[in-house]
Amino acid sequence: QALFLDENNLTGNIPACFGMLQHMTQFHAFKNKLSGFIPHELSVLGDLEELGVEGNDLVGKVPDGLCGVVNEQTIDFWSDCGGDSPDVECACCSV
Repeated sequence: QALFLDENNLTGNIPACFGMLQHMTQFHAFKNKLSGFIPHELSVLGDLEELGVEGNDLVGKVPDGLCGVVNEQTIDFWSDCGGDSPDVECACCSV
């Protein structure tokens, strides 16, 4: 199951309650105006395969559970985490 919210001029934080969407495999919210941190609640999504939040105003460190392998599969993760002073810090970005 997927949730695609790309380019909708969404503002505010990514809702922590998205972590309750237990069977979500893809969450894309590219090119919006989302701000704040990536909620750690998303790291409990055992079926999550793709998380795309590039092109927003997110900051902080990506929750450890989102980097690496969950359910023996690697998560493809896209965020604004490249360059000399990234807004988002992570070790698993697909840049």
